[in-house]
Amino acid sequence: MHDIFISYSRQDKPWVDTLAAALIAQGYAVWWDAELLPGQNFENAIKHVLDNARCVVTVWSTASVDSLWVREESSYALQRNVLIPVLYQPVTLPMPFGRIHTADLQGWQGDTNDPRFQTLLRGIAQYCPRTTETEENAPEESPADVDPLPDERTSGESVIHRWKWFAAALFTAIGLIFTAAGGYNDLKQVWEEFTSPTLLLDYEPKGNILVGDSIYLTFSASHKGYATLWNQDAKGVVTKILPEKGSSTLHFTPQYNGETIELQATSGNGSDRFILLWTPEGKPDHLGYSQFDNEAAFNAALKKLEVDGLKKQEIIVPVYQTNP
Repeated sequence: MHDIFISYSRQDKPWVDTLAAALIAQGYAVWWDAELLPGQNFENAIKHVLDNARCVVTVWSTASVDSLWVREESSYALQRNVLIPVLYQPVTLPMPFGRIHTADLQGWQGDTNDPRFQTLLRGIAQYCPRTTETEENAPEESPADVDPLPDERTSGESVIHRWKWFAAALFTAIGLIFTAAGGYNDLKQVWEEFTSPTLLLDYEPKGNILVGDSIYLTFSASHKGYATLWNQDAKGVVTKILPEKGSSTLHFTPQYNGETIELQATSGNGSDRFILLWTPEGKPDHLGYSQFDNEAAFNAALKKLEVDGLKKQEIIVPVYQTNP
């Protein structure tokens, strides 16, 4: 079992290598994907370590705040209540991570005597108590120089709990105002928008993608329901990707609400368009065909689903024959 899992963007790898080396020098077993062995399935390997690591250090930077992988790993760590965020560059953190105490290591270059690094170590020690031997070898820290982490870190459970109370209080206040003004229907519309399902569809990597390159496509939904995943190639043909066989739709539940799949880029000097369709519980039937000759035929079929609470999310992935 690893003590620390580091979640980061590959663009920050030189700095993360320094951070990992410093933590290893403190006696911790550290994992970051540089440790993947040839032939390993990276997604399965990462999930296994993420499940078992004692804590997860997320490195926030201008690159990582836009990384779907970093957000997913950090969200999972937050659910486990083992997240320790670190600020590498000045950025606005995505919700709800901005509400969590973050160790500020901006400008840190590897000095293990730096009080800010010592603060990080104290945060990690809450999950991974250092051995006597490790503590004796570690540099001494002066209480006057160290800005201690709070005794009780903000856990994923408490964040969710606070958001629920905040939402309840907010809508209670809005309800009183709208009720006094006779605006019940307006309030109902606001509440429906607030609680409406959210679809996630994204891909990695974000650089130049060539024909034959692997695309890692991640999709999910915030609510239970039924989904299908489609692809429109450069010629306009729309084809269902998932599910491939068997059921006509994927059933999203609390146990399964999406996944990451590997695809091959095909549309050279054009684009791959991916479309995620979702309908709520009780509406399992989507489109009757698995392929449409053009976008117009596909959109015409979609109109029949709109009455069933259809939600749609799409992204366009540029694909090139050669590097532009």
